[in-house]
Amino acid sequence: DLTLGQFKNRKDYETFALESLQNMLRRKEFLKEFENSHLEAQPPSGRKRV
Repeated sequence: DLTLGQFKNRKDYETFALESLQNMLRRKEFLKEFENSHLEAQPPSGRKRV
């Protein structure tokens, strides 16, 4: 009830929650792609990553 008190009604909270989830999933995918492209762009150094 405390969380719902910040919203006009349950529908507004549901919209907020679904948009937040979509944003988190997009950010997670973006970071995964960024890490992969960053690793591919690095020349081999001959050292093992720790």
